[in-house]
Amino acid sequence: MDSLIAKAKKLSLPIDIQLELFDQLVLPVLLDGCKVWGFESVSHIEVFHLKFCKQLLRVNTSTANYMVYGELGTEVTCAKQLKPNDELYRSRTVNLANSQI
Repeated sequence: MDSLIAKAKKLSLPIDIQLELFDQLVLPVLLDGCKVWGFESVSHIEVFHLKFCKQLLRVNTSTANYMVYGELGTEVTCAKQLKPNDELYRSRTVNLANSQI
C-alpha cells in the first residue's frame, strides 16, 4: 500500500486513478483470503481500505470516516466487493450439493 502511494505521488497521479489502482491491485489480494477465512473478518479489510483513503487524502487518522468517503465519492469496500463474491459462493455450493445427489 505504501509503495502504491509513493509511486502515485512520484508520477503525480490523480486521486481517482489511485483509488482505481487500489481496487484493481490491492483489493483482490485481500479478498482472495475470504475463500479461506470466511466473511466474518471483512472489517479488517475495511480498516485497511480506510487507512489507504486517509493517507491518500493526507488527513488525520481521527478524521470521521463518512467525511473521507464523502470526499472521495466512494462507498464501503465490503459493500461493493463482497456481494458479487457471496452470490458466486452460494451458486457454487448449490451446484456442488446438486451434483452430489
